[in-house]
Amino acid sequence: MGRVGVEPTTPAMSRKHLLLLDDVDARIRAGNLGVGQEFESPSSAHSLSPSNILIDWQQFHQFLLQRMTAKTAEDRIRYAKQFGSVLQTSDATILLQVPPNKRIHVMKALSALARFTGQYNRWRSIVEQYQLSWSTGTEKLDAFTRFFDDTKDLDTMLRWLKEAIKSVRTDYANFFLFCTLTGMRASECVDAVRLLHSSSTSYYNPKQQVLQHYRFPDIFIRRTKAIYISIVNDEIIDIARKIDKSPTLNSLKMVLKHRHLSMQLKYCRKIYASWLHRYGISSDLNDMLQGRIGKNIFLKHYLTPSADYKAQVLEALETLQCQL
Repeated sequence: MGRVGVEPTTPAMSRKHLLLLDDVDARIRAGNLGVGQEFESPSSAHSLSPSNILIDWQQFHQFLLQRMTAKTAEDRIRYAKQFGSVLQTSDATILLQVPPNKRIHVMKALSALARFTGQYNRWRSIVEQYQLSWSTGTEKLDAFTRFFDDTKDLDTMLRWLKEAIKSVRTDYANFFLFCTLTGMRASECVDAVRLLHSSSTSYYNPKQQVLQHYRFPDIFIRRTKAIYISIVNDEIIDIARKIDKSPTLNSLKMVLKHRHLSMQLKYCRKIYASWLHRYGISSDLNDMLQGRIGKNIFLKHYLTPSADYKAQVLEALETLQCQL
């Protein structure tokens, strides 16, 4: 339990007022005052001004976990605590001084905090007043820069993956393989392995040769990131089931560091997409398999894969597995 940002030091905030807020914190911890309950303030009885809003960070964390992964939620909380004063003062000057990529994450954190505290209209006004953008403005340039970046071409990523698979124990190697052959994000692979080890019979459909992620929307279909199906065969499923215990991202990072390899788990997903594209799988189908179903009208309403699309994908994945 705590207040957002730093305590104001303006004349309007007297020492008596600061002591009162500390007393409120103490009363909440003692159970004598509920979260969000009104309290007497020297300036306005039975009211909470934006600068006095009390945040139950544990409840905010649970609020975030309904919408995103635990790691993302932790990042949101960290930025909300660091930049929460923007909501108090309506002064977003500090956000204009933050690098664009970081600013977007800060804005997402403040947007979530504003929703949680009932200040979303206030947040929208701040965004409009300071003309804050939800993009970096360099997306097209970044795409071309990556296109000509030799350190991120397919051959380089494959070399890293082969070296990583050879250097780590079997559980970790199988995890790398499973991530690569399904194109899922690492966190999604962790959940997939857990479900495959469970008694669930609705997840893997051997007749259709798909992992049916869409049957578990609370796990796999998030607000900004989703995965709906993965085309697999029994061999790929066996790789997942051989993983006795899914590694954590931190354990993977440490074991790779110990073997003098960088943590490039994101390469697995990139290799999957690049390899399918090399083998003639259309960009639209590739996007759908990786959960990218945006505003494209053709993809949402008219795309009908060919009858043998699964066979084509599995054939491409078999050649990829032989390379590893």
